[in-house]
Amino acid sequence: MKTEMDFDRILTLWDRFDQSSAAVFDLEFQGLKIRWEKGRADVPAQAVTPAGGFPVAAQVSDAAALRAASSAVPAAGFAPQTAKAQQDSAEKEILAPLVGTFYRAASPEEEPFVKVGQRVRKGDVIGIIEAMKLMNEVTADADGIVREIPAENGALVGFHEVLVKLSDDREKEG
Repeated sequence: MKTEMDFDRILTLWDRFDQSSAAVFDLEFQGLKIRWEKGRADVPAQAVTPAGGFPVAAQVSDAAALRAASSAVPAAGFAPQTAKAQQDSAEKEILAPLVGTFYRAASPEEEPFVKVGQRVRKGDVIGIIEAMKLMNEVTADADGIVREIPAENGALVGFHEVLVKLSDDREKEG
């Protein structure tokens, strides 16, 4: 029997938690992880992690705020905004598809795959992430001009961490 955890159910759980004397609520259900804490203003926002693995931060003080915040969370899959969703904006981010060591070049002797100011096209290699002794090419998922490379060469990067920031290349063409 397959049971689904829809947003209305989560709101019902929030209402019950909000009105209870419990200080912490943890839920793990079919890959969805939720942790709520109340009574501590110094606690940063907790993350909701759906089966897809993308964390969605949510910091709310009551059920009404949670309902209002729901407009920021897509109903299907609770997925955050990704580079694909940012295609219409002037800035795009290329995110780490996995955890590992990020390299800007194929070897220490070679030039980096991309440099600030360079134009990249969808599919161009922007770096490599080494994970479990495997080298994984990271490619641009959009066209643009490299504006910033926040990920340091040889540094450990986390899942969905920003590797490269692109500006819309149409700005430069007109």
